[in-house]
Amino acid sequence: MPRYSREDALSERELELLLRAAREMEPPRDFETRLIINLTAKMGLRSGEAAHLRAEWVNTHDRMIEIPQYDPCDFGKGDHACGYCRNRARDYLDTHNTTIEAEARALRDEFGDDLPDDTFHEKASERVAETNISFEDALDRRWNPKTPNSERSIPFDHDVRVQLCIERFVDEYDKFPVSKATLNRRVNRAAEIAGISHNVYPHALRATAGSLFAARNVSPYALMGILGWQDMETARSYISASDESAARELRSKHR
Repeated sequence: MPRYSREDALSERELELLLRAAREMEPPRDFETRLIINLTAKMGLRSGEAAHLRAEWVNTHDRMIEIPQYDPCDFGKGDHACGYCRNRARDYLDTHNTTIEAEARALRDEFGDDLPDDTFHEKASERVAETNISFEDALDRRWNPKTPNSERSIPFDHDVRVQLCIERFVDEYDKFPVSKATLNRRVNRAAEIAGISHNVYPHALRATAGSLFAARNVSPYALMGILGWQDMETARSYISASDESAARELRSKHR
């Protein structure tokens, strides 16, 4: 059976241990790792969103991080697109680009033998020209968030330590200082220092944010907005799985 990231969400104690462990790293890794943890586990950013964070995304007046629908990536070496965006561009080509052979087979399925072979080839070539894009064109579309719902504004003043962390980021950085791959390694290193035995990874930290919000009676609609989910059932699953919320309700009924 598939394992859901919410099953790997950290408890509040484990999250605190993870943040303490980040402080034991050498500067500037200590702050950068705390930033990663706060963005993912306390604000619910996806790792790809965190890895493309810019200071200009931060609305300090309203104390919001504003995830855009599109932002040209210059997080790689020499201000080129980063490895994550290059891989996503290749994945897009693999998924959406087609071949003359594939289109010719589709046309033959559609028309049978009613068209001569050279017409099949001509029409297949036309479809490929209309559909396919180059790697450079695919790369020009990066960075963009995972889904249309991912364009959103996320408050960061619900936790004073998160707010101080974001404010320091804006003061000291123009954009997120590490790659997505390094982000993963930093999380793993903090978990190792913290002595957390089970698997800790960025999406589990995002699930931690969902669990913490649900435990504080955040509504399904608000959860969808904060986390950028498209499916209401995902939000409801976090609320129904919130042991802390259930315990609080049970205690309130017996006082």
